[in-house]
Amino acid sequence: AMKQRVAKATESGRELQELLIQSRGNREHVELNIEWYRQALKDAEKRSEELEASQRKWALAAASLQAPNGEQAQEVASMKGQAVEDGLPNGIMADHVHAHSTVSGPSTPVAGLRLE
Repeated sequence: AMKQRVAKATESGRELQELLIQSRGNREHVELNIEWYRQALKDAEKRSEELEASQRKWALAAASLQAPNGEQAQEVASMKGQAVEDGLPNGIMADHVHAHSTVSGPSTPVAGLRLE
């Protein structure tokens, strides 16, 4: 009887030990998942900031082309003239037009841009 109780207690101890090992493995797996999702969130936030900055840059560039003044007006007129010389209908630019803005820095190609 005593041997059976000892054997049963030993078996219960082994089962508990296996559950403990399994729980530790599960915890490590969950911790890895949490870390992966934290990093994915950081990356997504960084990309969102980059996209917002890019969107602001393009909005400013578009606004400067819609209401050009000074040097930009001369450049737009020159670009329109070149388009006509190239045989394109007035106001339609080639596939890649360079839009300038004080924010965007160097020229940035804008595909299919139409200047009227």
